[in-house]
Amino acid sequence: MVWRQERLSVEGVDGIDQTGRGIEALLETLAESEQSVKVADWLAKLGTFNYRPQDAVPQCSPNLYEFFGLDPADPSPKYMEALAMLSPANQVAVAAILTPAGGRETFTLRLEISRPDGPHRICWAEGRSEFNAAGELIAVTGVCQDVTEREAVAAQLQQAQKMEAVGQLTGGLAHDFNNLLAVIVGNLDIIEEVLADDPVTKEFASTALAAALRGAELTKQLLAFSRRQPLNPQQLDLNALLAGMESMWSRTLGEAITLRLHQAPDLWATLADGSQVESAVLNLAINGRDAMPEGGLLTVETCNVQLDETSAELGQHVPAGDYAMIAVSDSGHGIPAEMLASVFEPFFTTKDVGKGSGLGLSMVYGFAKQSGGHVQIYSEVGVGTTVKLFLPRAKQETGAAGLMADSSPTPQSRNETVLVVEDNPDVRKLAVRQLTELGYCVLEAETGPLALAVLGRRPEIDLLFTDMVMPGGLSGNELAALAVKLKPNLKVLYTTGFAEAATGSGSFEVRGKLITKPYRKSDFAVKLREVFDA
Repeated sequence: MVWRQERLSVEGVDGIDQTGRGIEALLETLAESEQSVKVADWLAKLGTFNYRPQDAVPQCSPNLYEFFGLDPADPSPKYMEALAMLSPANQVAVAAILTPAGGRETFTLRLEISRPDGPHRICWAEGRSEFNAAGELIAVTGVCQDVTEREAVAAQLQQAQKMEAVGQLTGGLAHDFNNLLAVIVGNLDIIEEVLADDPVTKEFASTALAAALRGAELTKQLLAFSRRQPLNPQQLDLNALLAGMESMWSRTLGEAITLRLHQAPDLWATLADGSQVESAVLNLAINGRDAMPEGGLLTVETCNVQLDETSAELGQHVPAGDYAMIAVSDSGHGIPAEMLASVFEPFFTTKDVGKGSGLGLSMVYGFAKQSGGHVQIYSEVGVGTTVKLFLPRAKQETGAAGLMADSSPTPQSRNETVLVVEDNPDVRKLAVRQLTELGYCVLEAETGPLALAVLGRRPEIDLLFTDMVMPGGLSGNELAALAVKLKPNLKVLYTTGFAEAATGSGSFEVRGKLITKPYRKSDFAVKLREVFDA
């Protein structure tokens, strides 16, 4: 009997041990599943929240705090900080949903988050409210997804589709108006001849003819935007073309504008309509002049640009390839960021009423696209504007030079650490990716003050890669000056969307090199080694 009891006891222990191992395996499986969910949430940029009226603040997942730029490990309360970043309308909507008196059973909110560190984020929140039998709020649960990048891509696609649709519409209208104006102009020519002996009536006909001719000029500009103008492409030396415009510069710009012309000595030939290039550059120069009513500096620069798929992405969808580029930069008042997406649309203008038709930039845009090139604008309020006209390299000129550039080995990192400082999250993300692929250890910051904080914590940083114009109270130039005081041996590489000749790189407070956007990964790699090895 005793033996049987002992046997039962042993069997019981074995059962418990087996159960324990089963529980451990189950816990491991649950932990793996939880980790998989966390990874999926991170990839999908999803955060969760749960609120009960008896709680002081809602319970949120770490991802949700990161959307607001808050550290989830920070023990201090964050709910009020996050709420203050929302738009006023969002704050009212959130307060209504969380009220104990009861809100909606289900809800969807588009949250606009203005973070103090610079980046503006957009999130979609969806959730459900639970109520008891008395109609009182019990809990609010839901998810929040960061859709900033998705909305940015959608906006770019929508803008491209809009430009295409407007181009088709204006092209059709311009064609029809040209037919009408041809009849009007032709008949007015005849009437003017018939009325040669009637000066009073002839004056009316001449005035009408002048107006019709101005209308014909407007339709030409609309045809240029819609890429339906007749072109006469020829192999061009853009340096020679610009030099031939010297007399036109002085007449057009006036004495208050100083012109600075920088020409690349080895500029590639391009295939384009010379008269249209002149017209485009003149339009850009006039825009630059008008942006500097008190006078200023207008810089016209040429250079060769090789763009691969990665640098094309950095350059606002410039098609990859070899280009001869003309950049026209002014030191004027600049264009607000919210207007930049619309500047190439016909009849859109930043000038005062009566001071422009709004067709200048749209004509440049259409000509560039019709020529197989691209036009790009970069502007900072209070600093100035650069417009870059990319014209494709003539095929006859493409050969050994381009192949040699592609076959050259790309310089790699020698275990250096780079701090990237860039306020545009998409540009910063791309720079970080390029540097990582080149083997560098990479840190990043959105603004100058945040970069200084990182430099203070991370003494291993070897190079500062900074944008020239940033929010947050510090320019790239000023940031570099403060950074070398913290770390005297720090190397500096500057970047900007402005043309190089217009940046005043000779006046950098800290000696360093400059690379202009957009740039190829290979060019970036070479420039980095030039800075490190100097």
